Amino acid sequence: MAWRRLGTLLLGWMLALSAWAGDGVLVQRLPSGLPLTGQVKMLADPDGTLTLDAVRAAGPARWYLAGQGALFVMVIALVLVNQGVLHAPFVLANGLQIGIVAELVVFAIALSRRIRALQEEQAVLGRRAADLAEAAATDPLTGLANRSGLARAAQPLLGGDGEHALMLLDLDRFKPVNDRHGHEWGDRVLQTVARRLQQQVRETDTVARLGGDEFVILLRDQRDAQLLLSLGERLALAVAEPIRNQGVEVAVGGSIGIARYPRDGRQLADLLRSADRAMYRAKRSDRRAALAEPADGASPAPAAAA
Repeated sequence: MAWRRLGTLLLGWMLALSAWAGDGVLVQRLPSGLPLTGQVKMLADPDGTLTLDAVRAAGPARWYLAGQGALFVMVIALVLVNQGVLHAPFVLANGLQIGIVAELVVFAIALSRRIRALQEEQAVLGRRAADLAEAAATDPLTGLANRSGLARAAQPLLGGDGEHALMLLDLDRFKPVNDRHGHEWGDRVLQTVARRLQQQVRETDTVARLGGDEFVILLRDQRDAQLLLSLGERLALAVAEPIRNQGVEVAVGGSIGIARYPRDGRQLADLLRSADRAMYRAKRSDRRAALAEPADGASPAPAAAA
């Protein structure tokens, strides 16, 4: 029995040494008649194949090597005592128990390190998933929320009992900047506008770019009409300030439509539609900002029958 145990320990010890050295050798399938210790069973694949990857997945191989080595030494000592080569009554009485305890302690250390490594890997994967989700909701040019990010920010607000506001900004004179100075200058203008809008609102508010030259500002807990109009005027003035770079100066303007929740709509699409109509009314009247009117949120009347 001691020799069978010794053979099993020797196999595990050599495997751990192989994993530690990193020689990349694939260990062959274990013989079906060979007894496996609990540790070796934990390292083996479900089909009984013991591979280098399986050992590495169990934890630092040097700890496994140390645990197997401690028990291996004790079993060797017991064999020598039984054969009369050594005279060590203490080893005969306690050697196997000491070796097993040492093996279990060291293997527990290896498993704890492996668990800690898995937890760290899970934390990294969690951060990576969060970064990917954030990237999917962000406009790559301006760093603002995109349409998906706006919908995500609006979801906890719309449907509640609070009163909020949505502003839709459409830039004026933006196309001539692209035509005259190129798309690089157009990108610079969009980035500057995005930065100016963020500087004018609170951190709890959301500034988004829907695409092209359209921006949306989602304002939390805003109900006063005059304050909203004043903020719209301030935003439009900030956008209209000249943008200078390398001796070139361009200026764009902006018209803003303002819709209020729940007065002008309970869904994001309804608020955008109301703000869009208010924004075009502001353009036609040469105003910087305009509030949505009740008719802006109404569904269009059906066409009269011919």
